[in-house]
Amino acid sequence: MNSQSASRARGVRHGLLTLFLLKDHGEKRGRDLIRAGLEVFGISAKDLKTAAKSDWRKGILAEMVQRETTMTLNRISEKLVMGIDRVAVELYAGHDRK
Repeated sequence: MNSQSASRARGVRHGLLTLFLLKDHGEKRGRDLIRAGLEVFGISAKDLKTAAKSDWRKGILAEMVQRETTMTLNRISEKLVMGIDRVAVELYAGHDRK
């Protein structure tokens, strides 16, 4: 392997590690925001399971998490028990994310 190839390989590994760390940070931040929001609304994670997929509190939390983190809409939907597809999240959180 020549030095240019080795340098490129290090760059790819560094980029993947950075991407992983950013994603992990977004997940943690998203969980923290959801936990704080549940506390503000006075509900528990169990309440999310029984609330309607379109519950207004879920919508507010989804929008907040989408705007403040790198968490994907599918992951937000999963965490807030909004259904398998992300339609409910998109309806509440909007389509601002590109």
